[in-house]
Amino acid sequence: MSKKQSLGFTLTELMVTVAIIGIISSIAMPSFMEMIKRSRLKTAAESIYADLQYTKMQSVKQNTEVRLIFTKISDANWCYGVTDKADCDCTKALTDGTSCSVTEGGTAILKVTSSSGLSDMQLTSAAGNFSFDPIRSTVNAGNVELGNGTNSVQLKVSGLGRVRYCIPSGSDSWGGYYPC
Repeated sequence: MSKKQSLGFTLTELMVTVAIIGIISSIAMPSFMEMIKRSRLKTAAESIYADLQYTKMQSVKQNTEVRLIFTKISDANWCYGVTDKADCDCTKALTDGTSCSVTEGGTAILKVTSSSGLSDMQLTSAAGNFSFDPIRSTVNAGNVELGNGTNSVQLKVSGLGRVRYCIPSGSDSWGGYYPC
């Protein structure tokens, strides 16, 4: 009588493999979720950095003072906008006269970012506005600090218009950022 060679897995082998995958996944999940939170925080900080650079560029390009203005209702509910007007409200639509808009080539462009698009992001502190001078690209110095409950990052704006990231004192180092 010849033995038949069976190919494949037994049910027991499959169940053991699924159990091992489940255990490894449950161990890795908390660190994966933390990585996602840090990534969102880094994205939000980079968005503010890019808009500060945009504001500086528009000031020089238009040869007029351009501002990035923060409006903070609460830590979790905030917004900011770029404007070439004396003041603006980042909660208003482009058709409103007080909206945060920049005029480029005769066309008003709405440039607003809101915390609603950045989940779990808290604005713990911010200078009211950053006003860039068109001649020397100087700006009123200030800081913007973002957090997500476990991590925080600070953007420091020098009077010469240089923007840099750092980790506030007392926070754990992450993302390649240096301590403030």
